Amino acid sequence: MKKPILVILVLLLLVFPSICFSSKVVEVPPGTPLSASNLQDIVSGEAAPGDSVMMQVEKDVIVDGFVVIKEGAIVIASISKSREATFVSIGGSLAIAFKTVEAVDGQNVFVGGSISKKVDQEKAAQTAALSAVCCPLFALQKGEEQVIKAGHVFNLNTLGRAKIKVN
Repeated sequence: MKKPILVILVLLLLVFPSICFSSKVVEVPPGTPLSASNLQDIVSGEAAPGDSVMMQVEKDVIVDGFVVIKEGAIVIASISKSREATFVSIGGSLAIAFKTVEAVDGQNVFVGGSISKKVDQEKAAQTAALSAVCCPLFALQKGEEQVIKAGHVFNLNTLGRAKIKVN
């Protein structure tokens, strides 16, 4: 008698696994905050617009008591602007645009945020003045590259609504 009941239960689990393993859909609202850090240094003289930048989420993102984005999830970003340092002490510049993060169900959620590191205009003006007044060799002084060190934490937000399946 026990064997037919066991067979029926196994068949039900195979045909309808959601009976025991149900998942819930959680809606992630736009503007949900998350933080991510870059995995390697980003240098203005080495990066080119369009280059991908890999990052990872710093801590779990929780909505309605459910983890929707896990710590360590991959964040995809790209270099939107990069200019190498030049002479006359004009430093490099660098800008990053964030694209997506992977949710617990594998789908990509759009994220927003940006960072830019710009030229020190005052230093460039001083060098130009010194080269004009004192010595033209000051114009040969190269500016500094902009560097975002590995591990720098970026504050991001989700864009739009996303429906994430959670267990």
